[in-house]
Parts: sequence; C-alpha cells; structure tokens
Amino acid sequence: MSVSKTPHLAQPVDKPILVERLVYILALFLVLLGLVNVTPAIPGWDALWKDLTGNEFFRIRRFPTEWLFPITFFW
Repeated sequence: MSVSKTPHLAQPVDKPILVERLVYILALFLVLLGLVNVTPAIPGWDALWKDLTGNEFFRIRRFPTEWLFPITFFW
C-alpha cells in the first residue's frame, strides 16, 4: 500500500478575520463618504436642516461638493 503524499484540498482554510473586517469598514466608510458628497444635490436639503435645528448658520458639509471628484478620476 502506498500513502498519498498530496495534501487534502478539502481542509478548511482559515481566513484572516482582521483583514475582512478592515475591508468591510473601508467599504462602508467610502459608501457613506460618497453619500455625504452627493446629498447637497438634493433640493432643499440645507434648508431642511437649518429649519429643523433653528440655526441659520448650520451646514451639513464642510467641504465643496467637487472634493471627491479628483480622487474618483485618479483611480
């Protein structure tokens, strides 16, 4: 009888959990950043939040709406 020296391919492979979580968090962060970037395009968005808070100087975003466009075109 001969013993096979090839490894069994059916064994489960441990995936690095830290890497999966990091990728998930990065993807979620980029999606949320993209949503914040396009929300000023919604008509009445700034006025809605100013009326809800009662503060005339309230702003949702602190950067121009075109801030992420160069990053998108760079990729």
